Amino acid sequence: MPISPGAADGSCDDRSANAFRGDVHGQLVQARDIHGGVTIHASQAPPPPLVDVSLDAPRPATAVRGREELHADRAGTLGPEHPDTLDTAYQLGLVSIRRERWDEAGEILSEVREARLRAAGEEDPLHLFAVQNPAYVTMRLGDPAAAETGFRRVHRVRERVLGAGHHLTADAAYYVGRAAQERGEFAEALGIFTGVLRSWEEQLGEERPRVETVKRRIAEVAGPGPGTTR
Repeated sequence: MPISPGAADGSCDDRSANAFRGDVHGQLVQARDIHGGVTIHASQAPPPPLVDVSLDAPRPATAVRGREELHADRAGTLGPEHPDTLDTAYQLGLVSIRRERWDEAGEILSEVREARLRAAGEEDPLHLFAVQNPAYVTMRLGDPAAAETGFRRVHRVRERVLGAGHHLTADAAYYVGRAAQERGEFAEALGIFTGVLRSWEEQLGEERPRVETVKRRIAEVAGPGPGTTR
């Protein structure tokens, strides 16, 4: 099962949407061009969402139903492994993360991950997103060590394709730091987060919400106390 394209307000109007967008905890990520069906190369893709920011403004049930219907239509007409069908699958997986339906999210995103790996290889942006988000689910289910394997996999590919200094490589490093934080390795996490902050400030600017997020993480691991698991 997977999600649909839509405008920033959560509507599902393919006629007006010129990019495939998914909302994860309030963060939008553009994965594909809907009309042309052209995969965006990893060097052009925007950062994946920070899926662990606070849950707010849940997507209306009517919008979710519309996305489910779109996915069912694509699966029926295009086939289950068509790129557009996998895009809607990926987005429904992100909706499951929003709802904290961890097992459901993990199953959906794992199917997308394996299908995109077969079709386009490990450097495909959607494949990498579909590796990172199930790893996040694994971390939330209480296994940060296993999650770190997925996070490091994404980081290795992005570093090879984009270079160590790219902001998407830093994004992958952020999640490695999150896994270290969850394992209680605060000194390791601090070093990773500090490097991520430097990269994001240089490339994205100091005012971006992502910069504030990693600053909060730095504060948590610099002086960890009870309850710093998110």
